[in-house]
Amino acid sequence: MKRVILFLGTIAFALSVQAYDFTYTKNGQKLCYNFMDDKGKVEVTFETNDNQKVNYADVVGTLTIPSEVTHKGVSYMVAAIGDEAFNGCFGITIVSMPTTIMSIGTNAFRECRGLSSIIIPTTVTHIGDAAFWSCSSLSIVNIPHSLNTISAGTFAYCKSLTTILLPRTVTTIGNHAFRGCINLTTLILPPSVTTIGNHAFESCNSLSTLILPSTMKKIGSHAFRDCTSLVNLVIPNSVTSIGDYAFKGCTKLTTVTLPEKMTSIGDGTFIQCSSLSALTLPESVTTIGQEAFEGCSSLTAVMLPNSLTRLGWNAFSNCKNLVILIVGPQIQSIDHGALEGCSKLEYVFMRSTEPPRIESGVFNDASPSITIHVPSKAYAAFINDAVWGKLPIEQKGTRKVK
Repeated sequence: MKRVILFLGTIAFALSVQAYDFTYTKNGQKLCYNFMDDKGKVEVTFETNDNQKVNYADVVGTLTIPSEVTHKGVSYMVAAIGDEAFNGCFGITIVSMPTTIMSIGTNAFRECRGLSSIIIPTTVTHIGDAAFWSCSSLSIVNIPHSLNTISAGTFAYCKSLTTILLPRTVTTIGNHAFRGCINLTTLILPPSVTTIGNHAFESCNSLSTLILPSTMKKIGSHAFRDCTSLVNLVIPNSVTSIGDYAFKGCTKLTTVTLPEKMTSIGDGTFIQCSSLSALTLPESVTTIGQEAFEGCSSLTAVMLPNSLTRLGWNAFSNCKNLVILIVGPQIQSIDHGALEGCSKLEYVFMRSTEPPRIESGVFNDASPSITIHVPSKAYAAFINDAVWGKLPIEQKGTRKVK
């Protein structure tokens, strides 16, 4: 919640409200305009009353932005829709823009809750942060080929959006861009997209189909958090960075394919993915972060890669159906509570020849019959270790797995 409040604070800033430069009426709609730095161009701005921003009360139904306006006998091209211009204008249902528009400002149509359709012309090269935030009736939107970035929060909480079609020019999806689009069911990203920002699709809880392009490089933290309808996940080999808690709470996720050269799994990446039943970790992974797989209660067996050196705090805690764990030979550290609450964990197979550093509480609330199997040549080192020596250690091959 704190992060959301901070984000809102950055885009819903307090404006230093100034009077508009002039008004112009066409087809019965009076709009306010400001001169732009480019001579001969103006932008649509918000209405003010006694230097206080007010919503356009008489703009209802279809809003038609003119391509040209006249002031004192001089014609001006309408080139932009300014920041906050129609923020909170609940009565607008359709927006028609001319091909003279090149920019749509921050919060321009924010919380236009009646807006159901908008056609953005291909001349638009920039859409500001949260421009269509919480346009909860918006079901159809075209994103023109002239855009290469979907800015932060642009379509967040557009609860009626079911499908998003991005052009092949878009490379970056910003933070919170489609957060809370609860009826979005399918997401197929074009090969141009390389970066998905933090919280970009968080709480899109109807999203069941996700196809990421082979060009993808970065998935931000919390990017798909609480996408509770997502079942299968294939992360392409091109991905080099997955942010913390990226898939937290994807409770229907059953299978995951990770990039072959991935070196670390971040904190909480798959925490509370309670349906995850199959897990194959690449042999390139050296670190599994804290809480990475906490609460993945459908896992029954996990083989940690040979390359793994550190298992983080609470990494597999509360995986209540985990029975077998195989730990690779290069492990150096197992942090506090890494396997705490794995109440059915009965067989742990260590392949290291030296006992790794282990913190307290690693096996708290594991199965009473848990046995830790170690290589014969490492047996003496394990039983003489101050921490390992207090655990039920057996040499490999001395007890058969049921």
